[in-house]
Amino acid sequence: MLNGQAVDLKSGMTVSLNFNSNVEDISGANNHGVLNDTFYRKDRFDNCEFALGFDEYLQLATISESAFQSLNDFSVALWIKNETNGFATVMSVANSLRDNEFNINILSDGRIASNVYNWPNVPGIRIEGSESINDGNWHHVVITRKGSDGETAIYVDGRLDIKGAMPLGVIEVGGNGFVLGNDQDCLAGCYSANQQFFGAIDDLRVYNRLVNQDEIEALFQFKDGEINNSPMGSYKSMKVCTDQVELSIGRNFDTYSWNTGSQSSSIVVNSSGRYVVTGNVKDCVFSDTTDVILNSLPSLSIVSDSDNLKCKESILIEATEGFDSYEWQDGTLGRVYSATMPGVYSVTGYASCGERVSNTVEIVRSDDLTLELFATKLEISCKEVSIISATSGFTSYKWSNGETGSSIEVDKSGVFEVVVTDECGTEFVEQIEIFETAEPNLELSYSKLKLSCGETINVSASDGFREYKWSNGSLGKDLVIDSPGRYTLTAISDCNVVLEESINVISETDITYFIPNTFTPNNDGVNETFEIDYRLVGSTLNIYNRWGKKLYSKDSYQNNWKAEGLESSNYYYQITSDCLDFPIKGWVKVLR
Repeated sequence: MLNGQAVDLKSGMTVSLNFNSNVEDISGANNHGVLNDTFYRKDRFDNCEFALGFDEYLQLATISESAFQSLNDFSVALWIKNETNGFATVMSVANSLRDNEFNINILSDGRIASNVYNWPNVPGIRIEGSESINDGNWHHVVITRKGSDGETAIYVDGRLDIKGAMPLGVIEVGGNGFVLGNDQDCLAGCYSANQQFFGAIDDLRVYNRLVNQDEIEALFQFKDGEINNSPMGSYKSMKVCTDQVELSIGRNFDTYSWNTGSQSSSIVVNSSGRYVVTGNVKDCVFSDTTDVILNSLPSLSIVSDSDNLKCKESILIEATEGFDSYEWQDGTLGRVYSATMPGVYSVTGYASCGERVSNTVEIVRSDDLTLELFATKLEISCKEVSIISATSGFTSYKWSNGETGSSIEVDKSGVFEVVVTDECGTEFVEQIEIFETAEPNLELSYSKLKLSCGETINVSASDGFREYKWSNGSLGKDLVIDSPGRYTLTAISDCNVVLEESINVISETDITYFIPNTFTPNNDGVNETFEIDYRLVGSTLNIYNRWGKKLYSKDSYQNNWKAEGLESSNYYYQITSDCLDFPIKGWVKVLR
């Protein structure tokens, strides 16, 4: 579709090569190509190995001559990325009489040129475009020639570049005479180094008709959904029974870089692990990964023809092959084992690399019962009871306390065992332990036991008791103490166990308070007030001069005295409080 109109880009197509890692003709005409030392590289969509690359002399591609044979009207469309320094021939069509039957050239300044040398002894007429493609980018080139009058046109990137005329008549192609990458100065040979094309070609199409402007624009815009979904590298897993193995790369990289640090095409490894080699092929990067397991052993598993065993019958258990010898869990040798009793079975396989233990297979009797014990309570206390029950269906039960039923009732802790017998006479034994619920411990937690003036102490008792009662009459597990004394907690558990715990709280009499000896109320925002110990905030503060005159008094001092109206000097202070046994006295210097 172009501007909403259908465009048929397949009509009259004689060859279509998208070079997506191959030179297969996708037009349906089977005009495939053959490579001669050329390689695949990135296309204009950065898909690796989706374009044809040329970077050395005599790197060529030959296309089936029938793609151009006997064409009168024709169109050639292709994408070109030119990396040539000088003149180059992109396409050469020749026969045994005329080596320049049809050419597409790139001039040294990057302009597209083309000529037809169609009749013997008549020189060809070359037309030359004006658009240069020497900018290192991809460009779409279309050349059309009308056979009846020789009218020829060159289009670059969907736009007309030049129109001219070339000789009339059909194109004749000799064997292997349709070549990409160099000029044939004789049929299928006589190449010249100074005419070698360097760069890349993609999406080559040849038509046996003239494509119109809409089709040329559609070809220029055509993306074909090209995405290279092929993995850019390979992955394989390798298990060997040796101490080392050589890893080599199946493809030829231009450079090699292993995750071991090696830069060679192969390495010898002596430890299991993942080995990754990254390599560059032209402008594409590949990464090959190999997971190596050294001294590997085959897997070993066992299967049985049944897992249900009837009384006095047997079941065959078979191990997988691959080991030199086999030993079963009871010492029996051989790959096949006959199980006559219920149980869990496994086998060890021995090989030159070592040994391997299989999975397990459990054999039970079809009428077999599994003995299990269940208890209503695993912990009992305060005259509680627990009922212990065994799996029903056995022919007899015998408990360690002498009872013979399928369940017993217990009111104390201990280990209780039962021996049961099934109908085949097989005995099974199982035990269960009943625990006695432990009584809680009574503990008191607190931050300190010395009570400072104005402070309180928070005391908390441990959990797990039904009732808490303190000696001061308080109830509950938590107590706030604001006066010295002995405090006793009585706690009663759910089982009526009574526990007591006490603490002694004393007054903290030897306390040092910080009182500054200097402050500087000079309005600089630093040390502006007489700031006493935070524990004394709210006390009564009196200030006197040296002759005993009271200058300041505050009953609930809040650290806000700035010595208003007083000059720099020493002043006597007195701090009193109900929490203080004696007043705190001293001198403070005021510096302004």
